[in-house]
Amino acid sequence: MNTVYEQLAPPAVLARWIAAFWQLRDAEGEQAPGAQRVLPDGCVDILFDFGRWRAGGCNVGMGAPAGRLVGTMTRALVVPMSGHADLFGVRFRPGVIGSLTACPGRTVQDLSIPLSEAGIHLPVSDEELWRESSLANRVRRVSPILQRHLESRPSGNSTVLAAIAAWEDAACEGIGMLPSVTAVARRVGTTERSLERRFGAWAGYRPAQFRRLVRFRAALKVSDAGRRPWAEVAARCGYADQSHLSRDFSEFALTTAGSWAAEQQPVGFLQDSSEASR
Repeated sequence: MNTVYEQLAPPAVLARWIAAFWQLRDAEGEQAPGAQRVLPDGCVDILFDFGRWRAGGCNVGMGAPAGRLVGTMTRALVVPMSGHADLFGVRFRPGVIGSLTACPGRTVQDLSIPLSEAGIHLPVSDEELWRESSLANRVRRVSPILQRHLESRPSGNSTVLAAIAAWEDAACEGIGMLPSVTAVARRVGTTERSLERRFGAWAGYRPAQFRRLVRFRAALKVSDAGRRPWAEVAARCGYADQSHLSRDFSEFALTTAGSWAAEQQPVGFLQDSSEASR
């Protein structure tokens, strides 16, 4: 059994909104085994699931439309990979939900809804995308459509984007303790209450919740797929101790650090490639 993950960076004109285009497919004639644990990463995705179509051969277009909006996540989702996998996704950067949909970010948190319910109308049929032979072809097909859609929507909230950058930059620089919500609100020229309101609409999280998620994602990266001692990881990423990190694993990953590390050893997961959420 062989499941292949591919990822492409967006064209330059889409880079301020989109982190990556990605595709997960099983090898022709094979079935994808097991399951994948998808961890919260601060992003929203447009996801097309053509697995049933691939299994049905010529019986395409049957059933519900493939395109869905996957909202920001506060906890892991374990996705069974039985049957014939054929997933095509567009991963959007944190803080740009308002450029994609009129639905406030917090209202789609931990939800997956049809694109039509999110007010996203892309003039491309599911069948057209399904029949494209490669990730590159699918990206070429949807990129101009997404560009027109995104340019017709509000361009973004500069305060929210600046706050996100403050936490993500600090994590990338290896600063142990990330700046507090109070400090970041002051840095971006607003109040905590105002930042809370804007953040919920545009990023789909409370500021403190997003800050914790950035710290947790930094810990995953520093851990080297669980090869580095967890006490060391906790200290480097600004946790009070290893137990503090373990509580975040329980909340965000719905598993223990050790169990998550064991899952990474054979193959790792598509979502956690180096630039997946940047």
